[in-house]
Amino acid sequence: MKTQENILDILGFDVLSSSEMNEVRGGTKPKSRDKDVFDYDEE
Repeated sequence: MKTQENILDILGFDVLSSSEMNEVRGGTKPKSRDKDVFDYDEE
């Protein structure tokens, strides 16, 4: 995760921590939420 955050930071993205991203995406941390977050990062 740290490497991915560093890459996004270099590219100039606003980088959120895992917990912050989970709050934005839905507040809790079910497996489907995590996959949603990763899909967004990949695109």
